[in-house]
Amino acid sequence: MRGFTFIAVASLFAAVMFSCGRSGAGKGSSLQGSSDGSSPGVEASANGRPSDGSSSTSFSKASSSIDSLRPPSPLSLLAADERFEVVSANPITPVKSQGNTSLCWAYAVLGMIESNHIAMGDSVHLSAMYVYRQRLMELSDRYYLTEGESRFTDRGTCAVLLDLLGRRGAMAYQSYPDRPVRSVPLMNKLKVMIRGAAARRAGLEEMRSSAKKILDEALDLCPRFVFMNGAEYTAEEFAHSVCAPGEYELLTSFTHHPFGRRVALELPDNWEAHKFLNVPIDTLESRVLSALARGRSVAWEGDISEEGFSFSKGLAILDDKAADSGKIDSLPSKRQQAFERGLTTDDHCMEIIGLARHKKSGILFFICKNSWGSQNPYGGLMLMSQGYFRLKTILVVL
Repeated sequence: MRGFTFIAVASLFAAVMFSCGRSGAGKGSSLQGSSDGSSPGVEASANGRPSDGSSSTSFSKASSSIDSLRPPSPLSLLAADERFEVVSANPITPVKSQGNTSLCWAYAVLGMIESNHIAMGDSVHLSAMYVYRQRLMELSDRYYLTEGESRFTDRGTCAVLLDLLGRRGAMAYQSYPDRPVRSVPLMNKLKVMIRGAAARRAGLEEMRSSAKKILDEALDLCPRFVFMNGAEYTAEEFAHSVCAPGEYELLTSFTHHPFGRRVALELPDNWEAHKFLNVPIDTLESRVLSALARGRSVAWEGDISEEGFSFSKGLAILDDKAADSGKIDSLPSKRQQAFERGLTTDDHCMEIIGLARHKKSGILFFICKNSWGSQNPYGGLMLMSQGYFRLKTILVVL
């Protein structure tokens, strides 16, 4: 590795600061806000400059007019909800939408890596489309060699992202940004092509060339290198600079496996048998809280089938005050029963960026950055009660 540190690029820094908003949200910051109970609207802006009739006044008015057109940041929307007090909130890149894909695992872990670098002073913004493309290329190889007998899906666990970074590298978002894509039709098109190539024994190189053409058409041409601060880096070098091998740990908590061991948890989306360290749920939660206290974000994977999970409301709750507070009798056995009965499974992934507390009840909530766009009360963020986290978590990355 060449030992370089990424320095904030002006345009990228502006994008990050826009996401974090003018509320002053940052690592370990405490936000206060007010709300009149109405739907979030356009944030009024004032730069505080005196109006003296000079040219600076017209500049001030112009700046104020421009600022008033900007939507409020997710963290400022959350801070404006008088029901909650934001205890801490790490910096984030803009909220994304995974669109018609199942790439929540990619957006959650990339978001975590981005936030952790921003908190250290590095302006890092990573491409989920590059990860998606590399995943499809790997699946194409496997599908060809097994003559169509292997799985071909964009679903996965958080572990898939970390493995892909190690094998295939990473790309800066501005070099390969998101674009609308319908994943199922795209994968079906690839599968038809691959089956044809396998039937005529075309060979891997010919199949890969055809797959590349399909992906170029659907996702655009993929850059070969990452350019930063006048230097050129391979995708692998770039990935290792933002996520060192072994930097992150994956934790789970279920009683049908021994604690203290790495286990291939039996999940529909863990068909590649990635292993996670199995620990008691209290230990898992303590590790997450400790990471947040140090200004580190966490990737969360868990179940969202509960009626209390509502993106439109920005809430993930159990609708029981005692349970939402985390006071759940026989919690390990209830988690295990829900897992064995299919009531808790790996539905979705999000990035946990901080903590908030409900002022009236005192219940602790985890602030999560989702990947379903920004059209909810908190600009795409969600509040997950401590009880929901303790009952419905499948695994975390920290």
